[in-house]
Amino acid sequence: MKKVLLECRLQFHCGNSSGVEHNLAKVRVASSNLVSRSIFLTLFFPLILLALPTTSIYPMYCVNQDSITLHTFGFDGVDNEILNLNGKRAAKISTKELLNILTSNFKTFNDKTGTSVAFVKNCTTFDLIQAEFLKRLSNEYSGIMVEKITIEPQVSLPKNFDTYSYKKLITTGNLSSNGVFRVMFELPDLSTKNLYFKYSFKAKMPILKALNNLNQGQILGAFDYQKTWIEFEKFDKNSIQKLNASKLMAKSKIASGQTLLTQNFTEISLIKKGDKIQANINEDGVSVIIDVYALQNGNLGDVIMVRSKDRKSYKANIISNNKVIIR
Repeated sequence: MKKVLLECRLQFHCGNSSGVEHNLAKVRVASSNLVSRSIFLTLFFPLILLALPTTSIYPMYCVNQDSITLHTFGFDGVDNEILNLNGKRAAKISTKELLNILTSNFKTFNDKTGTSVAFVKNCTTFDLIQAEFLKRLSNEYSGIMVEKITIEPQVSLPKNFDTYSYKKLITTGNLSSNGVFRVMFELPDLSTKNLYFKYSFKAKMPILKALNNLNQGQILGAFDYQKTWIEFEKFDKNSIQKLNASKLMAKSKIASGQTLLTQNFTEISLIKKGDKIQANINEDGVSVIIDVYALQNGNLGDVIMVRSKDRKSYKANIISNNKVIIR
């Protein structure tokens, strides 16, 4: 069984009224107990993914033990260990390595991590606040890579702050690189109190840039673009960050080096409304293939409505350019 060792240093800047910083230790971690992949499962992996629930993976987790497992992310089933803190306060693992491990264990997920995932043991109140803020930030800006973050109260904390119990973090509007949010705490007498915190961060966002000049009507090919990073302040929410199974056709000329924006392209769906396609349906334990008509446009992995020749409607998962599986 192959073990992948990695060495990392994780540093978060999370201050209180005295400007406290948490400098987390350098540790050694190892992936282990990975599920071996067979030819059969590899061939049918896309079908397995369609049937499994999906969870999101975020850039920071508060944990209570050294062992980081599949359960840490909310996955059920066999609880394989991913890494171990070995008595250290914190560790991080590269997103690429973690996602390889999760895929090897046949887990489906939404990647909202950026470039790494941090695990902090026995989190302080400020750690909990930072973890939740990073989660909010990642939900709004998928793939964001936070390089530095500072969080501190607007005014001096109450003398009995150590008796406050964190309940939830409240943000309003779109998050920018600096601002203010509210945190609700529970007091020893079970009443609640709100405190305000100011934050600032430095980050980058993933985008796609054109490698070649594109003409109007040209289909975007695999060698026509590359992934790169841009400063958060310069990020356009209309930027294309990754491509799905559909093809994109340029609406107008696009120059080499130009950021690819959604308004620059028309999406060509894998399956179009009205297409005659094949559907796999399970009836009385027997798998049957029937002809159906798509009632919606869709791409690989999407769930669309289809209709059979006897005018029965079904929900179906798209698995190729002319095949679906009826749910």
